[in-house]
Amino acid sequence: MKHSPSPYAQAMLAFWHGDADATYTINRDDGFSHPVPVGPSFAGPPFTPVEQLALDRCAGRVLDVGAGVGRHALCLQERGLQVTAVEVVPELVAIMSARGVAEPLAENLFSLSGREFDTILMLMNGFGMVGSPLGADAFFDHARQLLRPGGQILCDSLDVRQTTNSVHLAYQQANLDAGRPAGQMRFSIEYGGQHGEGFEWLHVDFDSLHALARNHRWSAEKLVQEEGGRYLARLVDDDI
Repeated sequence: MKHSPSPYAQAMLAFWHGDADATYTINRDDGFSHPVPVGPSFAGPPFTPVEQLALDRCAGRVLDVGAGVGRHALCLQERGLQVTAVEVVPELVAIMSARGVAEPLAENLFSLSGREFDTILMLMNGFGMVGSPLGADAFFDHARQLLRPGGQILCDSLDVRQTTNSVHLAYQQANLDAGRPAGQMRFSIEYGGQHGEGFEWLHVDFDSLHALARNHRWSAEKLVQEEGGRYLARLVDDDI
C-alpha cells in the first residue's frame, strides 16, 4: 500500500518546498483549535531560554528524540557533538537528511535498542510525547537501557495550571474529574482540509514529573522556568 503523508507531514513539506506561510491546526478533543505556523520548526538560533540552556547542557553522544526537521541536531553538530536524530514521520527524516543532519533515523524512542547515549534530548514540550502516566512508566524503563553511566535526559514540559483561560481550565477540570492528569491532552492535526489521527500528549508540572521520576528511581532537577509555565528539567538515573 502506498504511503500517504499525514497532514502534519504535508504542512512541513509545503514549507520545505517554498510555502513560507504554511500553517497547520492543532485540534483538541473539546473543540479548541490553534493554528501553528511551520516556519519556526525550521528556525535556527536565537533559541528560547529553555532551548538554549538545554543545548548548552548537552554532552557526549546525543539522542535527539522527536527531532522534527533537525533544528536542534544541526546546532549540536556545529558544536562538534555526535547526534542521532530520531523522528517517527519519514518525510521529516528525509528533510533532516537534506538539511545535513548526519544520522537521522525514522524511529521512535521505544524501537531503539543496542545503542547507548550520554544525553537524551527531548525539546518542544518533549516530555509530552510519553502521552500518559502509563507511557511515562514505559519511557523511564526504556530510557534506562539507552543511557551510559552518568548520562542524562534533558526535557521540557509545561505546567498547564499557569493559565487563566477559562476554556483550558475547564478542560483540565474535566481531566481531573475523569481520573486523568490535568495536562493529559488529546489532539489531532489538520492541514489542507485533511485531519490526522488523534494522539495523546502529556503536559506535566515539575512536581508531578519529579514524583514520576522518583517512582522509577530517577532524580529530577528543574534547570529553568519561563513565564507561562514552560520549564527545562534534567533527569538522572539513580541506578546507573
